[in-house]
Amino acid sequence: MIDYFIDAAAATCMRRQCVGGRMWAGLLVGRASASPAPIHGHVLLPPMGQSGEHVRLDPRHVGLLANVLPDGGVPVGLLVLAPAAVDVCAAGRTLLTNGALVCVVPAADGNVLHCRDLATGQEASLIEVEDLCGLTERSDVEAAADAFWQQLVGEPLPATPSWRCVLGAPLAQSLEAFARAAPRAEVGGILLGTRHGPTTHALAAAFPPQAHSGWNRCEFETATLAAVCDALGTNAALRPVGWIHTHPHLGVFLSDTDVTTFRQWSALDPRAVALVLDPFAAGSEWLACNSRCRRVVLEVRERAPDSGEAAHLARALARPGRAGSGWQVVCGADTD
Repeated sequence: MIDYFIDAAAATCMRRQCVGGRMWAGLLVGRASASPAPIHGHVLLPPMGQSGEHVRLDPRHVGLLANVLPDGGVPVGLLVLAPAAVDVCAAGRTLLTNGALVCVVPAADGNVLHCRDLATGQEASLIEVEDLCGLTERSDVEAAADAFWQQLVGEPLPATPSWRCVLGAPLAQSLEAFARAAPRAEVGGILLGTRHGPTTHALAAAFPPQAHSGWNRCEFETATLAAVCDALGTNAALRPVGWIHTHPHLGVFLSDTDVTTFRQWSALDPRAVALVLDPFAAGSEWLACNSRCRRVVLEVRERAPDSGEAAHLARALARPGRAGSGWQVVCGADTD
């Protein structure tokens, strides 16, 4: 059996990126210092016709990634985020003739990493090593991911630090209850809060009347963002900090449409975050992404923030002639 060595931090990141009900592909990145090369991280490929059973792969991505990797960096395998331990070695060999194939498979006690050898299709062992790569190698992987995405989309990405999104447990519970009230339709809104360095504190969410709300899509008018800012006033500490929408019974991920929508949103606010919530998953599932559509740390804290401004916003939006009817403001306490 072939042994593949993977950085423990990279393995943890892979486990966290499994998306419900859909496959996703990425390229494993390492350094050609040994055979097989150690796995230092991964770069997710752009969405390409993925579903519950198939993911379309483009061999040109290997060449594009190789162009932006630092000296000594090479693609060393394929990552598949899959709903089952499917055998995609044949498809994987359209990108790479050898290396590791790592499947991330959901499990009740945490996502599991399964490893095969691309060349033979045989099971392989994946040995996690603490600090297999240092901070320099980790930053190289992130820089390569940024450059890779820039080549694909043809525009620069905003330089951002490692972001974190924090919300209080009462707000999380209120949002989950709000989302459960629409079990067959997505609902989207404006995330409100404050920013402190790389950390976004989510304090409330304002959901405007929906122009469309279906099982796999929601829309609201962009003018509603201006209505929220007007209702808050210029001296309010609470400001729009991102976009939130629900994925009832779908799992948490950014769909192709979501990525396009959020890229347009973050063009106006490069520090915006996107929150996706599926309240019907086991224990409720959340996803937080930054403007690069990368998953960021989402931290739920027990202490509830002050909801005074959220209550003020709810009253302001309800005034006749202010923003129309049908707004709902959700925070960690009663806004009546």
